[in-house]
Amino acid sequence: MPAKKTAKFETLPSGTLRVRLRLQGHKEVSETFPLFRDTAQDRRLQRIDAEEWAAKTRRELVIGTHVSTKEAEQLRLRDALCKYRDERLTGEISKESNARKDRNRIAQILADPIADRTIASLHTTDIAIYRDDLQDRAKVVHGKELKRTSISNKIQLITRALKHIGEKVQGVPDLTGVRMPAESPGRDRRVEADEMSALLKLAEQTNPLLPLIIKFATQTALRRERILEFRLSHIRPIGQGKMAIKFPKDAGIKRKRAGIVPITREIQALIDQAAVINASRNTDEMNSSQADIVFRINGNTLDYQWRKIILAADIKNLHFHDLRHEATSLLFERGLNTAEVMSITGHSTTEMVDRYSHYSAILVLEKLEETVSPESLASDFQLLLENFNERGGDIKQLRVLIENKFAMASVL
Repeated sequence: MPAKKTAKFETLPSGTLRVRLRLQGHKEVSETFPLFRDTAQDRRLQRIDAEEWAAKTRRELVIGTHVSTKEAEQLRLRDALCKYRDERLTGEISKESNARKDRNRIAQILADPIADRTIASLHTTDIAIYRDDLQDRAKVVHGKELKRTSISNKIQLITRALKHIGEKVQGVPDLTGVRMPAESPGRDRRVEADEMSALLKLAEQTNPLLPLIIKFATQTALRRERILEFRLSHIRPIGQGKMAIKFPKDAGIKRKRAGIVPITREIQALIDQAAVINASRNTDEMNSSQADIVFRINGNTLDYQWRKIILAADIKNLHFHDLRHEATSLLFERGLNTAEVMSITGHSTTEMVDRYSHYSAILVLEKLEETVSPESLASDFQLLLENFNERGGDIKQLRVLIENKFAMASVL
């Protein structure tokens, strides 16, 4: 006698697949699996999700571990996002600038149809469809694909909101593990010497702090937000009378890591010049918590003045963050290895910083072409010594011979 079926699959006129699970001694359990795009692939994935749910729920009913998901079936994703926004995105839990960005992202998600889906009905396939929909809309509206981070930030907000509400609500699905688009290759924009000269000249005419900030960015490889929050109290001794910039850890706040920046003579000179400018300005309205800020400029003002000088200099495709790229490349060109550069820039993986190392390839080539073989070097010294002896061992004459030798090499 064939086994009695416990699961009934029913396709509704809307395309939604409803599964009813009946097991003797238990109340009927049901679940729905919406179909957003009527394609063979999506119907196949819908059926797979439904069958997996039916098998999993049947096992739970048999062994007595099934938990009612009634509340999760009534709450919508909108409820989870609003709850996360109101309870987690606060000043005590998250850095305000990051929280502000997340609140904006939540507002965008709330305007999308997925926000009205019930929590229990969501599956990883739904998140994958939402990911693709975000990409498709970006192509239509902006004519180009969204960056990986733009999509992953929204997807991560959804999973974090579900995890938060799942602390009190049973039946919240785990939607982690959805594949994100391929990582972008990253920008490789370098600042040409004539561009830097023009920028510094215009910056000096705009705001006396602006050229110092530009130079500071290319010397330290610090991110814009770190430069603006840099304080004299962040300068710490590192031994042997040397100093470095070390930002304190922000307890409970997730943000990009900053490295330890040794203070060179050039960096110290920029700090000293900023102090002179600050002393010449009226600081009566500044409270004590802002008194030791080195570059006293509002972030919006910095952005406006940067765009202003970029337009005035007619420089294309140059972002302020490219100064950090430039600084990282310069560190390699000054002879530092990857580990040393990472200790300054704060990059967390070698993959993130390695793309800057190839910028110095032309310098390496020049060094290779200038390299002298041991045989030719020995021959040169022998000739110099012979001439030295022929001229009576006069040390001044030896200096002249060496200078002539290097002068000839530079001409060649």
